[in-house]
Amino acid sequence: MKKMFGKLICEIKNNTFNALEYYSKNFEEESAKSRLYNKRAVNNSKLKLYDKAICDFDKAIQICPKIKQYYINRGVIRLLKKDYELAIKDFDFAIKLDRKYTEAYYLRGYTKYKLNKLKQAYSDFSKTIKIDPSYQQAYLKRACTLIDLKNYKLAICDLTFVTELNPKYTEAYFFRALAELNSCNYEKALQDYTYYIQIIQSDAQAYLGRSITKYYLKNYIGSLEDINKYLELHPPQAEIYLARAVLYDLLQNYTLALNDYTLAIQFMPYNALIYKRRGKIRQILKDDYGANADFTMAKKLQMNLEI
Repeated sequence: MKKMFGKLICEIKNNTFNALEYYSKNFEEESAKSRLYNKRAVNNSKLKLYDKAICDFDKAIQICPKIKQYYINRGVIRLLKKDYELAIKDFDFAIKLDRKYTEAYYLRGYTKYKLNKLKQAYSDFSKTIKIDPSYQQAYLKRACTLIDLKNYKLAICDLTFVTELNPKYTEAYFFRALAELNSCNYEKALQDYTYYIQIIQSDAQAYLGRSITKYYLKNYIGSLEDINKYLELHPPQAEIYLARAVLYDLLQNYTLALNDYTLAIQFMPYNALIYKRRGKIRQILKDDYGANADFTMAKKLQMNLEI
């Protein structure tokens, strides 16, 4: 009886070991397969084959549903495709798997920022920073969120901290300049814009920001130089021609002001204010006929608006 019982125990043990060995081997094979799907998905994403990439991430997740990086990878692709809500779901799941996963909080915050859910984005960036106080991008994006929320003081604090963490983080100077400009700290804004432009000389928005700053500092010649540089780097816009016309007017270069008002009208032919301003310039240039024509058009357009 004892021999039979002992034999049965041995068989059970052997079967158990065999089963464990089988499952371990099978798990290793499945795990390897999921890694291959993930790798192929990453390669497809680099080729911008986003739908194929998502399909492979789906398969990888189906095989190994508790690997947080797979959800992050798929979420990033959905973010690139502007499938923001689905991206947030992936980042949510990654956070459930790891409550201290800074990358997931940061990416979820960035996605919510894209959806203009500014307070929620601010919360996620703050969680990222709480877990990792040296996460530079989180400070930068939290500052951008604060700028959109018009909390310029806190934005400047975040951006200053970033420049202390990494003095070569050029974007921080650009956004701090923007926050300083909106806070009417024009001298500080000018300093940051100038530093940024010395490093990044092809950013049209930086020249525009500095042009506006110089305008408020009544440096009209400097403002004009920067707005011209902006137009070299950026497609023409009615608002920029209009702004430059105002600068020419202030500098008493009425002929060039007239040219820019005319260019602005080509973009915005139903704007009464531009006709009125051009009419005043024509008066200064003693073109009474043209001035009267502009004033008449401005009055007609204004009446149409009131109807």
